[in-house]
Parts: sequence; C-alpha cells; structure tokens
Amino acid sequence: MHIAEGVLSAPVLITGAVVAAAGVAYGLKKIQANHFMLAGLLGAAFFVASLIHVPIGFSSAHLILNGFLGVVLGWAAFPVIFVALLLQAVLFQFGGFTVLGVNTATMGLGALAAYGIFML
Repeated sequence: MHIAEGVLSAPVLITGAVVAAAGVAYGLKKIQANHFMLAGLLGAAFFVASLIHVPIGFSSAHLILNGFLGVVLGWAAFPVIFVALLLQAVLFQFGGFTVLGVNTATMGLGALAAYGIFML
C-alpha cells in the first residue's frame, strides 16, 4: 500500500529514506549479472500488478507481489521495488516523492521477510 504525501512526520520520512537507501545499495551489490533480466521482468510485473485496484467498501486493495519478488530475488528486490515505485510516482502520482523511501522500505522489508521465511 502506498502511504500518501503529508501523512508522516519528518523523522519517519528520514528514517524510511535511510533504510530504503541502505536496502537499495545492498541489493545492487548483491544482484548477480545473470539476474538482471529476471529482475526487470519481475519489476514490470510488480509495476503492472500494483496498478490494478479492486474496490473494497470505501477503500481499495491491490496486488503488489513483494513477497514473490523477495522469494525470487532476495536482497535484489529492494532496488526493483524502488524503481517501480519511482516510476509510479513520476507517471501516475501514486505515493509521492517524499514518501518514496518509506514506501520502498515497507515493501522491501516485507519482501525480505518472505525471503527469510522461504529460506528456512
């Protein structure tokens, strides 16, 4: 779920940005060259799936596939999620730039949790 602009305080935004930056940096370091095309394909699937909204009462839900990304890519899910969320913010104004770090951190940590559970 995207956290909207103007909802979170500055310390939370800064913490989210730091966690996201660390996750993206480590994910870029851990990704293998032969997984670039797979990461791109899964990033496109994440991007498209999260654009499909299903109305539920006064709200809506959407598939984000971050658990699947985490299981398949491990730490490399962080940069994939970041790029997809950045494109959504630029092209469709979903989420926003100030909350990009928090959205990346929450979805990336969920992906890592799925990776950790799967690797047990």
